[in-house]
Amino acid sequence: MSRFSLQQLQLKKYPWDWIGVLLIAVIFFWLQARFLGLSAHPDSDEGVYAEAGALMLHGLRPYVDFPLAHMPLLPFLIGVGLRITHSMFALRLIFLFLNTCAALPLYAVLKQLTRDRIAGLAGVFLYLSFHEMVHHDFRFLAIRQLANDLFILCLYLHFVIGKKQIPIYRISCIIVLQTLLFLPAALNTLIVLTTLIGTKVKKWADAYGSLLMLGGSCGITLLLIFLMFPHAFQESVLQQFARVSSERISRIGWIVGAPHDRMFIYLGILGLMIGSIGSRVRWLSLSLLATICLTIFLPTSYYPHYISLAGPALAIGVCILIASCRQWQQHVLSVRTLSVIATLLLFHLYHSLPSLLREWNLNRQPQYHEIIEALRVSPAPLLTLEPIYAAESGLPILLDPIDTMFRVPWQPRIFTEAAQEKLSEKACTIFLDSKAQRFFSINTQKHWLSTYRIKRKNMWGTILWTEHPWCPHQTAVAM
Repeated sequence: MSRFSLQQLQLKKYPWDWIGVLLIAVIFFWLQARFLGLSAHPDSDEGVYAEAGALMLHGLRPYVDFPLAHMPLLPFLIGVGLRITHSMFALRLIFLFLNTCAALPLYAVLKQLTRDRIAGLAGVFLYLSFHEMVHHDFRFLAIRQLANDLFILCLYLHFVIGKKQIPIYRISCIIVLQTLLFLPAALNTLIVLTTLIGTKVKKWADAYGSLLMLGGSCGITLLLIFLMFPHAFQESVLQQFARVSSERISRIGWIVGAPHDRMFIYLGILGLMIGSIGSRVRWLSLSLLATICLTIFLPTSYYPHYISLAGPALAIGVCILIASCRQWQQHVLSVRTLSVIATLLLFHLYHSLPSLLREWNLNRQPQYHEIIEALRVSPAPLLTLEPIYAAESGLPILLDPIDTMFRVPWQPRIFTEAAQEKLSEKACTIFLDSKAQRFFSINTQKHWLSTYRIKRKNMWGTILWTEHPWCPHQTAVAM
């Protein structure tokens, strides 16, 4: 049988597709959550956000009292979450839950766009297996993943809820949140929604109010932030463009040779290109292609995980591609051609899933959590170059050297050996991890190791108790 109709298998009377989406989300949540309590990724940015949020709750102002390279919403949310739960694990679990639950509104958007449940399921599955997006950042409080959730919610409100009338006020509220979260994500959302609303009406004057609401909500939010917090514009915008630049043409080479996601990227971009040719999703496809280009070429410096911001756009592209092929199959394509497409999708899974499963199953670090437990009973303040250790243990942190600790994009201060010794005089606990060992001089480290008491040492670093006279006594801290 050379041709077939999958419509006979769709069982329109039953919500089998929603059961499938829920099952996919539950499986990916379980795979990432089951060893999350033992996992560790201290070099991610979540420690910076957590400590920045704690400083905000103590009354310090971002950009004024301490440096911050991004907008303040995510640090504030993490700070509030830590104040309530006192657990980074609980926040990571909530974060993972939100990210995987975003598959539900994403599927609703895909289904609304293409009227194809098979294509929608494929798009959701590839989205949740997008290696650069879900490898570890999906559960370690990364800013782009949360921005993707808000972007998907905007698309859901526009395409699913707003079939008759676009809920412009609710969308504007989400854009305010995106502006406070991550400016490139807010820019992408404005590009897509402005294009969709502007092309939906016969005259631009008819869309003037909606576009003014969207742009005004973003602009007023930025204006308030920049007026309330001096240096906010410099640190969150200007300094981002002052970072060490990487050649933008070389990023095309990385996209072409992406080790785990090349097929997802190829198929997603191809689907958007097909969708931009005279179909009813033409303007959506063109605007999503523009956001992918901005995601790749706008930043001055570039790291592979930056492409994760294009995850929803690529999922929509794959869905359009598969739906188009299934429509064309009735006239031109054969089962053999569809088999080739299925093989390409399996090719993506073959290159992404093994690495993902290694991270999700084998990232079990009991010695890391031994360090955290030892820090919990150590006297404050803590001198460390990675603030995640303070966030995990609940130990108050010594703010200097805060520009190095908070990974500011400008040139951090250089501390002489004398200045490093003064830092140790202000601390009751010092944690020498790999980053601290690179920052502090060899002579300083040797002096500290010979002078101060080694409380615990393993592969993650060394905990030193300075035991200054003003520090809390060991037994009092242990109680």
